[in-house]
Amino acid sequence: MERGLIERVKDCFTIADAWHALGLEGRPAKSCRTPWRDDRRPSFSVFAESRRWFDHSGGEGGDVVDFVKAAADLDTAAAVRWCAARAGLVADESGTVKPRPRAPRRPEPMRKPEPWPTLRPGTAEEKKALASLRGFSLAGIELAARRGLLHFGIYDAACPWRQHWRGLSFWAVADEARRLVELRLLSGEYWPERDGTPPRRKAHSIGNGKDHPCGIELAAGFPVVALVEGAPDLIAAHDAALQLDAAERVAVCSVLGAGVHRLAVECLPNFRGKHVRIYPHTDESGMNAARQWAAQIKEAGAVVVDAFDLSGFTTKAGRPGKDLADLLNADPHSLRANPELLNDLFP
Repeated sequence: MERGLIERVKDCFTIADAWHALGLEGRPAKSCRTPWRDDRRPSFSVFAESRRWFDHSGGEGGDVVDFVKAAADLDTAAAVRWCAARAGLVADESGTVKPRPRAPRRPEPMRKPEPWPTLRPGTAEEKKALASLRGFSLAGIELAARRGLLHFGIYDAACPWRQHWRGLSFWAVADEARRLVELRLLSGEYWPERDGTPPRRKAHSIGNGKDHPCGIELAAGFPVVALVEGAPDLIAAHDAALQLDAAERVAVCSVLGAGVHRLAVECLPNFRGKHVRIYPHTDESGMNAARQWAAQIKEAGAVVVDAFDLSGFTTKAGRPGKDLADLLNADPHSLRANPELLNDLFP
């Protein structure tokens, strides 16, 4: 095999090119699912401008030639010829190449579903603590609570692997369907790890159905539906709707999970006949999800589907704003320079 050909392949043919040419599922990213295995969570990385990859679960990695070898089960010579042909460096004599079959998801040990802690209405002190923590108004908090979406509690679930959480105060988001609850500490801190390793998450979810927006069943009584992402934005949207005199016409629902790009089919009829406005986070994942949600919702019969741009402002802390929760904590000078952020927030 000509050494120069291999180097030319690596120069002009990327892992993204190979991924798409092989027709692999998903898309290459710094955090994505392994294309030849049914990952439960993303365990694959494509980086260095799509020149390198690494499988965190399998411990393998390499360049584009190594990727094609692994994805199509080819030897080095065949993989180089295939890449060179797709890059236009040699005549295509490689024949038909198919990706290797996806390996099934590895089974996990069976364990009982995690029990929910007791959810209850918040005390006056708990609501004041949440208002201080997140910059929400007490009136906005009360509105979300009246609609049955905001709850409080002290962790009391009889869960063997969460005993170190007992006694911690939290606020939570869940609707009447009780598919899923998202818990966050009222202190604003990360949930502690049992083994003493550094904590890594502020939100803890119990249940299933992250693709089913929390609160969507409330849409029946409103002409406008605000679709947001995450628990903080769910409360922030209620707060903003109240402050802008839009609460009587706007229902708010939220997708409680980053990376959910498809909504559950059974929830889509709730959008029919509505004006649906999506408030995506201003990152690549949020924008991609919003585009896919919009296509689904429009096909389901929504009258209007649009999205609101939450970029272009800074918070009181001096950081670029990226979501509705940030908007409630926007720097006043930034809001005066961008009056449409409030004037046009709701249809």
